[in-house]
Amino acid sequence: MSVTIQIYEAILDAVQRGRPAVVATVLKHKGSSPGKEFHKLIAFEDGSFEGTVGGGKMEAEILKRCALALEKGQGDVVEILLAEEELGGVGSVCGGYAQVALELLPRIPRVLLCGGGHCSVELARLIHQMGYTYEVHEDRPELVGKERFPMALEIHVGKPELLADLLGDLNRFSHVLLVSRGFATDRIYGRMLFEAGYEGWVGMLASKRKEKKVRKEWVKRDGLSQEWVDRVEAPMGIKIGARSPAEIAVSITARIIETLRT
Repeated sequence: MSVTIQIYEAILDAVQRGRPAVVATVLKHKGSSPGKEFHKLIAFEDGSFEGTVGGGKMEAEILKRCALALEKGQGDVVEILLAEEELGGVGSVCGGYAQVALELLPRIPRVLLCGGGHCSVELARLIHQMGYTYEVHEDRPELVGKERFPMALEIHVGKPELLADLLGDLNRFSHVLLVSRGFATDRIYGRMLFEAGYEGWVGMLASKRKEKKVRKEWVKRDGLSQEWVDRVEAPMGIKIGARSPAEIAVSITARIIETLRT
């Protein structure tokens, strides 16, 4: 497999997973610059990277600039002079010059569907059409085959009580939708999100009666903070009089868009 294919696969994977990263691309070079036009690397928050822009002191300097771009949350176009430090360079004697674009990858919304029923299937279709990504968690394996959720990044099967153990860091999700089969499982999902320190947007599919009961149980019996419970949106969705699973999915997807645009 060529480096070119590998770097583009790494970029696609980072975008799909919402992993913060910067792509550095050599735009121009002169002289003995080791990085030639369109050489690329992708740099991550943890200091790891894939690809190359030529190696050596030039690459080390670009990796520093990538880390700064991630810290500031802003891309840039930088010029690297391959000369001695006293001449304003990076400590290299190659005698070259390179212009490098630092591009922050877009943060694509990533949704976790807690439940694999009819509404989840319709939500998955619309979420994909919006250009967002999603994962599904369900404890009933017969409901979450690839034929029902063909565009899911991941399908997780297991007990709701083990949500964080199975999925890892839940804060990679921008939105979590509690759309399981009922009161008991949604209550567990909420407790697991709270205990995992989830900080994103949470919505629950619920009637007014269910909403009141779940909120009460979360605070009185499960020990969730009132502040965290209050920010769970329930019933979730834009009020359009939705009845069918498809209509409900439209209502909820519209609300997701609203949270992103306003």
